[in-house]
Amino acid sequence: MADQSRLNYGMEKLNKALDALEASLNELDNKKKNEKTKVLDAKTLKSENAKLAKELEQVKARSVVLEDANNEVSERLETAVENISDVLRAV
Repeated sequence: MADQSRLNYGMEKLNKALDALEASLNELDNKKKNEKTKVLDAKTLKSENAKLAKELEQVKARSVVLEDANNEVSERLETAVENISDVLRAV
């Protein structure tokens, strides 16, 4: 009977150790999955950041073009107003 009791005790300890090992492996697997997810998220963010930086440069370039066009229109309007004023004074 004592041998059976010792065998049961040994089996119980083995089962607990196996359960602890399995839990540790599951935790390690989850950590690796989380790490992979974070790496993928970082890569995605870098890619999006690069895309947004490119778009920002395009918007800045477009802004310069629009500002130049605005200045040209303003100059033409000023010239037109002066010409109209000269015509009205002459009449």
